[in-house]
This record gives sequence, structure tokens and C-alpha cells, in this order.
Amino acid sequence: MRILKIGILFVICHLTFVISSHGATWLDPSYKWKTIETPHFSIHYPKQLEEIAKGFAPEAEGIHNRLSPLFRHTPEWKTNVVLVDNYDYGNGMTTVIPNPLVILYVTDLGSNLSPYSYKEWLKYVFLHEYTHVLHLDTIEGGAQLTKLLFGRILFPNALSPRFIVEGLAVYMESHYGSGGRVFNPRFEAQMRVDILEKKLKTIEQASMTTIYWPGGNLSYIYGAYFIEYLAEKYGEEKLFRLSREYGDYILYDGIESCFRVIFGKKLADLWQDWLADLDKKYADYKTKEIVPTFTSSGYYNLQPAWSDNSDDLYYTHRDFGSYPLIRRLNLSSGKDTKVAELSAFDDSMSILKNRLLFSKPQYYNNFYYYKDLYLMDLASSKISRLTFGERTADPAFSPLEDEFVFTKLNQGGRSLWLYDLKAKIRRQIGDEDPSISYFAPVFSPDGKKIAAAKKSSGDQSIYLLDYTKGWEKKIADFGLCGNPFFSPDGEYLLFDSDRSGTGNIYAYRLSDQKIFQVTDVPGMAIMPKVSPDGKKLAYVNYSSRGYDIAVVPLDPLQWVEPDEKRYRPPAVADIKPLELSVSPKGYYPFPALLPKLWMPLSVVDENGRHTSIFTTSFDSLTHHAYEMQLSYDAKAERPIYEIYYANNQLFPQIFLEAIDFPVNYRWDNNSKIYWERYLSQAVYASFPKYALFSEYDSQAITCSFENINLNNITSLDALTAIPATGNVRGVGLGYSYSNSRTYAVSISPEDGIDLYLSSKFYSKALGSDYSFTNYSISSNQYLPTPVPHHILAFSETGFLSRGEQLSQSDFTWRYLTLRGYPTTYFSGSKGGKATLEYRFPVAYMENGLSYGLTFFDRAFGKFFFDVGGSTFGNVSNIYLSKSAGGEISLSTVNGFGYVPIVLTLGYAVGMDPGGEGKLYFGISSYGQKITKGGVPGDAKRSIVL
Repeated sequence: MRILKIGILFVICHLTFVISSHGATWLDPSYKWKTIETPHFSIHYPKQLEEIAKGFAPEAEGIHNRLSPLFRHTPEWKTNVVLVDNYDYGNGMTTVIPNPLVILYVTDLGSNLSPYSYKEWLKYVFLHEYTHVLHLDTIEGGAQLTKLLFGRILFPNALSPRFIVEGLAVYMESHYGSGGRVFNPRFEAQMRVDILEKKLKTIEQASMTTIYWPGGNLSYIYGAYFIEYLAEKYGEEKLFRLSREYGDYILYDGIESCFRVIFGKKLADLWQDWLADLDKKYADYKTKEIVPTFTSSGYYNLQPAWSDNSDDLYYTHRDFGSYPLIRRLNLSSGKDTKVAELSAFDDSMSILKNRLLFSKPQYYNNFYYYKDLYLMDLASSKISRLTFGERTADPAFSPLEDEFVFTKLNQGGRSLWLYDLKAKIRRQIGDEDPSISYFAPVFSPDGKKIAAAKKSSGDQSIYLLDYTKGWEKKIADFGLCGNPFFSPDGEYLLFDSDRSGTGNIYAYRLSDQKIFQVTDVPGMAIMPKVSPDGKKLAYVNYSSRGYDIAVVPLDPLQWVEPDEKRYRPPAVADIKPLELSVSPKGYYPFPALLPKLWMPLSVVDENGRHTSIFTTSFDSLTHHAYEMQLSYDAKAERPIYEIYYANNQLFPQIFLEAIDFPVNYRWDNNSKIYWERYLSQAVYASFPKYALFSEYDSQAITCSFENINLNNITSLDALTAIPATGNVRGVGLGYSYSNSRTYAVSISPEDGIDLYLSSKFYSKALGSDYSFTNYSISSNQYLPTPVPHHILAFSETGFLSRGEQLSQSDFTWRYLTLRGYPTTYFSGSKGGKATLEYRFPVAYMENGLSYGLTFFDRAFGKFFFDVGGSTFGNVSNIYLSKSAGGEISLSTVNGFGYVPIVLTLGYAVGMDPGGEGKLYFGISSYGQKITKGGVPGDAKRSIVL
């Protein structure tokens, strides 16, 4: 009963591009939410973003007016748009189930790694996200019947290869707005090097999130240029025709037949045509020399920072198989060592006299994920935090030692600041226009000037500032420029730019204002850093592996004057905002909270099978969420229901449940069936806390009250053993803590602990007919082994019940499962078990069938040893039984990423009385957690920008 309902909900949640990583309280309860209503949108925002929301509303309507006719579609419900500013990274997310909903972070997406040329961030990101809404929400022909019968539950275009969904959105952002990624040289480099190095991913991999570089970005990169090819060769209209006609799942037998009709070729053949076209396009790059690098791991190796002795390079490292790091590379020995595990990424780092300045994000006040500044003593590895929740980044030491420059984020803009380490005083310098963004500031060797990349209305150029005299001037304005750095003699200012259509490093000579090209790479060269002795240049080089650190001699004699020819993206007609007047009002969760989908299920009671209806919904802010299964037994004149509700509007989180359900037990030694009417009302209050002892741990304290009523449906006269009936009422207290870590390559958590403690007290003083107390504990510890991703996992569970005993299970006694023994062999009011498992990956297949309809992800195995037992008597009476065995599992992802399934084959042997040798097979899912109240979390797949 419960399993079936969760299974259906699981499928529904995977058929949406969920925003529900926000399934818990993710918004500060102190926010005062407002709403602006326009003809096609409900725009929700905290009061402090009101001016931004007012400016965004006309832009949103302008985008609808431009895009809706192209798709020939307008959603039947208004699209809800939520503007938030609690996260220091730019992004957008979209779902169409149960309501069209877009979440936009007002933080600019631009960074030291990926500068952008869009003029307005929110307009740019919304154009991408609203493309998803119009594309996925399109339902035509026969699919309309499904919608009429079951509501907003099935969207055929969502069941497309991911590279089509994301590729179309990137295409639209590029051709109907400024700064789109199709025409961004740094984005294109990621496509080009795969062609040049013959490291192409398969079409199935392009539809998934793979463990190989570039991971989740693959569908964006390949998808964007594949859709661009289709539009150029066959006409843009066919892209919109694909959206309309595939929106009718009855019209075509899958994506393949749809492509054959619209484009006249199979999708696989079009893919090969596109790759051949790219091979010709990039032919001129094949003569460029491949750059040797000091690191070779790929993924992300960024922001090199030289030690004072010019022999050590510190840099940030991220991959898909370990926690982010700061590492140290010694050039003389080639030794590469870990300095610290922390989530620094592409913000600047700076070293002076054995001190390292850096920034990293961390939860702040439980609801914000903000960057702050830190200072590390490299001799002792001691780290001191300099700012708290101030949204600071890109620190750089002054040669004057006790001062540094940094940037500060505020509602999208990045201002420039100085910090006095001795006086602990901050003061703003540079342009104070809040729409301006500064990146990667750096001091000149004499400490008198600062160079920085400055972004203003689509242009990002290098500026030189004299902060003592209050002036600044632009010194390099071709292409997107970033990451300036002075040579130690102050003669040159190096920076990266995509001036030629390829990201390369350039040098500006301050004495005569002349610019030279320093590198000429086939991929991309960024983030230049000159060694303190002035002899070496370190920079980040891009290849098909990702980003690695290269080190070359600093030789100005080898530099050349840049070609006069400059890359300029094609001009795009800007979408004009729609003139309208707006009147903000208070936030109201309806109509988004109204049920928009329903599914027929069934329930069974003593009178047979009955049809039930399942529905679920949540409002735009996930303040409220619910799921319900409703039925009625006409013969018994009795309702049957399960209702769960979550309130994330307050702190603590509140969960409510109400259940009236028939339950059957095998009774009197399995000779009879006993039917019980189980009625329950419960309330839970949860207090989550993030980043307690580290940047990645969390805890939650949960208080609960339960009121359960047990009524017999079966006549008690027919039974020998009399079941418990009446009220069971009590309170509970639970505690959970987790600091376990899992990575994209992992087949299990790889380190840390997951702990859960629970105590429940049922008392006649609370109106219960029974008094008893239950205690339970569950713990999992994970230990890495010397072999990567091979894990030793220890788990322990225990339970204890004291007081009156009820006949039915799961109140005062329970079954304990031990592999290698019958499921109901162990039972008692006290018990426990311990498990030791050796878990290991077998293979990463990373390929599939039908363009990602079925994707074989990885195979993994485990050997295990279990020991446990239970009793109704004293704990000393527990006989510990043992078992051992092994399992092999195959992880698959189906339905273009929405339905992950794990197939497991195992064999276990019980070593003590009652044990048996047993071969078993299991089917399970992963990646989706359903919390109380029906809010889905930790989704395997979501659309993000």
C-alpha cells in the first residue's frame, strides 16, 4: 500500500524538472514575500528585491511576447517566477509539474572561469528558462487526452534526450538575447577540443550526466551546437515543429520517427553529419601545438598562486571523485600534495610571506550559501576566518603586507573593497554603481595601483585604478577580458581574453600601452600568474580532460602583436520589454497549491479492491506541500485515506499526517487474516542545522506527537490471540547527524558517518490506553581504503522497548532482518545487528540505448558479514546469529534520466540455526528521497542553467 504510493510519487517527481533540492526549509522564514502579477506571470520575491522585481516584470512579458508565437504555445496557467538572493552563484531552475515554475538567483553567473557578455543577467537566464517552460509544457493531439484524464502529469517533450532540451534553450538564449553561449568562445572551446583531440562522447552520454569530463555540462555543449547545426542546415522553424509534433506522443513512435519525418534522417545520422561538419570547421586549429601541462588530472585545476620561492604552485582542484581541495605542486620535484579539503573554486588566491588568502562558500545562518574570506598559515595549516556572511571573494595581498583588496557581492553587482588586517577596517573603492561587477583585482608591485576586470552592460574589460587618487581607466577592451596579473617588475600586466575567438593570454606593456599575444593554444589559456622571480608563467590550459596547470618560461621576446582581426559575435536584435504598470501585493500560495494532477491507484480492504486517487502539489516557494491518496469503501461506509502535509514557511519545519487505512495481519499462527482499521494523526517539528563542525555536515532535531487509534474490523470472537485495540498516544524526540560524503564516481558514501537516534514515549497520562517506551539507534560509518572508491562500511542498528506489550508488530516489537535467514525469523522487543561490508566498483559502462532512453551507468559489488539477533526477554538472552554473502548490482537510468533503477543479484548464507543459503534478486531506485509532506529532494535530474 505505502510502497505503491511512494513508487508512483517517485515516477511523478522524476517526470518533472524539479526544483526540489529545496525540499526543506531553504528560504529564510524572516523574508516578507511580495508578488507582482502580469498577464502571463506571477513574480514572487522577498521585499528587499522589489526594485529588481519591478524591472524584471516588463522584461518577462517581452520575452513571452517574442517566444510564445515561435513555439505557438502559451501555458494554460500563469508561470510562477521566484527571485531569490540567498546563493552566491548564478543559476536558474525550471519545472512544469505540477505548475510552470522558474526559480532565478539574482547573483550574476559571470566568474573568473567563465565571463559572459550578456547585458542583463536576469533577462538572459529567464530567456533560457522560459524556453524550457514553452518547450516542455507543449502538449498536442493525443497527449491532450492524457492531460484531460490525469491532469498535468505527462509531458512528452520532457521525455527527450537531454541534449535536445538543453541545446534548444542554449540556442534560444544565443539567438534571441545578448551574450548567449553558442557565440561564447570559452564555451565553444569545450566543443572544439573534443573534435581536435578525437575525444568525442557518444550520443547517449550527451543525454546524461556522466562521470567523465565535462559531466553535466555535456548536454549543454553538445546540445547547443547540434541544435545550431540543425537550424542552419534545415531551418529554425523545424526546431519549433519538433517541439509541437513530439508534444503529441501518439503521432510518432518515439524521438527517432519524429526526426525522420521532420528532418528526413535518423537522429543518429544527423549527429554524425554534425560531427563531420565540425571537423571541417575546426581544421585550421589542428596545426596548433598541444600544450604540455604540469597537472594531468583534468576536471578543474584553477587559480594558480605562486609561493614566495617561485618553486611551489598552489591551486584549487575539483573532480568528480573527491572533495574539493587546495593543492601544492612543487616544480622541482614534481610532487603534488594536498593542502586542505575545502570548497574553494575559481576565485582568486593570493600568497604573501607564507600566508594564503582565499575565499570559499559555506552555509551562513542556515539559509544562505555565501562566500567569505579566509587566511591560512601555510606553515601550520591553521585557517582563520576573516568575514562572516559578507559575500566576499577574490582577495589579493598588497605588497604592503597588512592590506588586501577583495570584491563584495550585493544583489548581482560586485563592488571593490580594501581590508586592513591590523585595524580590521574595510572601505569601498572604485566605481560604486551597484550594477557594476569587479573580478580578480590585483595590486601592482609597488602597491600604488590595482588592476581588475570590470563588467558593465555586456562589456568586461581590464581597468587600472589609482585608489589613492580616485581614478580608473580602461586599458584593454577587446573581447571578454579577465584575471589580470602584474609581472614582478611592474612592466607588464597579463590577462586573458577571447579577442581572437579563442581564449588566450595577452600582455599589456604599461610604458607604451602596447598589447602582445602571449599564447596561441587550440583550446583555451586563462588565469595567468607570473612567478615572483619573474622567470615563469603559470596559467590554466583547457583540453578534452578539462582544466590543467601549465608552466612556461616568461619570455617577452617570444610574444607577438595580436592579429588585427577580432572575433565579434553576431548581432542579435534585443527583445524589448513590454510596457506595463505593476502593483506589488502580498504573496498568496494559491492557485499554485491547488491539485493539478491525479492518478488512479487501488487499495485493498476486507471487502476487496477499491479505486483510489493520488494527487500532490506544492506552492511556488515550497512553503506548503502535500500528497494525498483518497478512496471510499461504500459497503463499509468508510473513507480510506493518507494525507501528508509539510510546512516550510516557518522554523522549525512542520510535518502533519492523517491516515485512515485498513491493515491486515496474518494471525493465530498464520491461520487467519485479521483486518484492522488504523487511524493516525501526527505532527512533527524538525530543526535542521547546516555546517556545524565542517562546511558539509548537518544535523536535525525532531520532536513529534502521535495519536493512533486501532479498531478491529475482523470480529475478535473469531480470534484466539486478541490484538490490541484502542488509543496509542505519545511523544517522540529524534536526532540525526551526517557528515558522510558521496561523489559522482562513488558507488557508496566514501567517508564520514550517518547517525540517527530516536526515543518515543507513550503514556496513559497523555490519554493512551498503553504505556511503553521505544528507543532505537541507527549508525553507518564509511572508511575509504587505499584503492579509490573501494569502501569499508560499518552499520549498526538497535532497538529496545519497555513497558506494556502490544500484539501487533511495529509498536512494541518488530522483525529484524538478517540476510541468509527467513524475513520473519528474528523478532522481539529488543534486538540489534551489525554489518561489515566491503563495497567496490566493477565497471563504469556510461553508455546505453535509444539516445538515453536506457542508460547503463555502472556496476558495483559488495561482500558482507552480518551478525544480529532479537528477543522478547532480557538482552542477555539474545543469541547472535551470523551470515555472509555478496551482491552484484547494475545501476541504470531510464526514461532519459527520470527513472533510475538498480538491479541487484545476491547470495547469502546463514551460519547458525535457521540459516539458509539463498539466492535473491532485488530492484530498487536511487537519487530520490521523499520526505514527509511529499516534498521531493535530492533529485537525480533537474534542469539548471
